[in-house]
Amino acid sequence: MSTVDFNRLKLLAVFVEVVSCGSFAAAARKLRSSRSRVSEQVAQLESSLGCAC
Repeated sequence: MSTVDFNRLKLLAVFVEVVSCGSFAAAARKLRSSRSRVSEQVAQLESSLGCAC
């Protein structure tokens, strides 16, 4: 049985919102967050997946 990483799921949801909205700023508005926080969360996701540049 595997465990679910809920933090990674949250980060994936933020990423999906960025893609859906078309920008970090629009996603931040929809998520009621700041653009910089959304950017940080996407960077965390990239890092956890080993694909950050």
